[in-house]
Amino acid sequence: MVTHLAPVAAAADTHFLIQKNVDANQTVTNVYPLSPAAREQEIARIIGGGETALAHARALLNNE
Repeated sequence: MVTHLAPVAAAADTHFLIQKNVDANQTVTNVYPLSPAAREQEIARIIGGGETALAHARALLNNE
């Protein structure tokens, strides 16, 4: 499943970052598995970034 919703992402067992880049009229898509720490950071980024978002991401991942 692909989502931009932090609560949905936090409920997943595994998290991947999908990046699309366009260079010289060629589109390349990369998929990266995220470590637990990177997953926390990515969910915080989805929420909006900053310390409050990071705390919220931690709470979501810990089912709080």
